[in-house]
Amino acid sequence: MVGSILCGLAGVPVLGSLVVLAYIGQDNARHDFGHAGGFQCPFVPFLPVACILVNTYLLVNLGLGTWFRISTWMLIGALVYIFYGRSHSSLKGAVYVPVAYAQEIYQASSNHQA
Repeated sequence: MVGSILCGLAGVPVLGSLVVLAYIGQDNARHDFGHAGGFQCPFVPFLPVACILVNTYLLVNLGLGTWFRISTWMLIGALVYIFYGRSHSSLKGAVYVPVAYAQEIYQASSNHQA
């Protein structure tokens, strides 16, 4: 009985999130920056929400020993990322530009290539 109530209460935000995500379109900004084609996820946002629900169900049914092993490996992975990945990243020296200037930079770079 308590499980059903908790499941129902947890389902309300999930369904609310699905409704909100259904009104948010996919990002098409890559087409404005000179890139043709690309990949779009089918059935957005329904497929991602269904995947989240299935994975949540699978995670809830894991045993305590499995949770301990997952936590241990997640901690090891986080430590590797913090102490190795961040300092050896190829994006370490990347320069980030506001989207407002992206078109201007693209036009300037295409003028130099021509």
